[in-house]
Amino acid sequence: ITSHIYISFSSFKLGEGYEVDNHRLFGNKEKDIYMWEVMVMKHVENHGSGSSARINAKTGEIIYFSDPGFEGKDEEKSKYSKEELLKKANELIKSISPEKHKEVEYIDDENEDSIYSDNNVACFFFVRKINGVKVENDGFRIILSNATGSVPSYNYNWSDLEFESPDNIIQKDEAKE
Repeated sequence: ITSHIYISFSSFKLGEGYEVDNHRLFGNKEKDIYMWEVMVMKHVENHGSGSSARINAKTGEIIYFSDPGFEGKDEEKSKYSKEELLKKANELIKSISPEKHKEVEYIDDENEDSIYSDNNVACFFFVRKINGVKVENDGFRIILSNATGSVPSYNYNWSDLEFESPDNIIQKDEAKE
């Protein structure tokens, strides 16, 4: 578990002084799925900050990460443009899941932009595509701070379903017949 924790939290550049506060292994024996839930804490004077992650115990993949931070950094001025943060989100996926990165596409959602910009963060969705078709609920959701460029939230979902090849699909006119 130690190497998985180190890799997971170093991907998000939390800095020094964090210690493992709590961890637990849970899973589903029938589906052969096992996850580590890990909480790390950093104490500075009378304040503490906890970050948590969920890690696939078999592969070491980071499924979920949350770092609420020490203070309300949402009051700081924005230093990063949406384009700069999108590049950071893209690089994060590429570094954590290079193979899955090849199968996703960024989806721009203007409605989400207005919701998140009020909180001085930007939210990015990268949706899985197979044979040119978007797979609903599969992909990455990353929130980045406009002020610091840090990652308060990272989440990914990836089903293990087998998808049929479109090679044998008939045309619409043929289907009508």
